Amino acid sequence: MGFTPLTNNGTATGTGPLIANVTSLKHSLPFTELNGGSGIAIGAGGTHEVTIEYAPTTKGSTSDQILITSIGADQKKALKVKIKGKSKVPKK
Repeated sequence: MGFTPLTNNGTATGTGPLIANVTSLKHSLPFTELNGGSGIAIGAGGTHEVTIEYAPTTKGSTSDQILITSIGADQKKALKVKIKGKSKVPKK
């Protein structure tokens, strides 16, 4: 059984399972992480979708970041995913 590295698009490559960890958002609201967490098992060639919900309550721009790491010898650095949102006041 080999470990599986994670590619930049979030797909597990290789011959063995990948155990991935998705960090919580640094600033939380107006972003909400719906299905990340730790200990996510991804089979070889498989994927796991992490949904980030954006629900702003005021006008403006917001940014945040999550980190994706895996348990395995081939995964050297965390995969950084930047998240940005911009909201406008609705027209009446």
